[in-house]
Amino acid sequence: MADGVEKKMAELEERIKKPDEEFRGETWNPKPGDVLVGTVVAHRELEVSGRQCQLIVVKTRAGDLKTVWRTKALNELFERVKVGDVVAIKYLGERQGKHGLRPYKAYKWEIA
Repeated sequence: MADGVEKKMAELEERIKKPDEEFRGETWNPKPGDVLVGTVVAHRELEVSGRQCQLIVVKTRAGDLKTVWRTKALNELFERVKVGDVVAIKYLGERQGKHGLRPYKAYKWEIA
């Protein structure tokens, strides 16, 4: 068990030593049909305008960093994803809510 804790501590120490730039990315603003695939390099919670927000930063194959903000449609993804996971997220576009509810942004996603 001690070996597992030591390994986690070493991994955490390596991540914290990396430059902050590695954990920031341009906000992903997809159009319907756009797909984002890459490795999650950060999973953060921060305060924005007085409320708590969550985001993940995804590093693409090309090395670009894209920030994905948590929305209701991505709640399950944010509950499951961990740093180091490979994710694929596809924006399906706006969908009309049931029974006249307001439109929402729909996504399809997978974690590997």
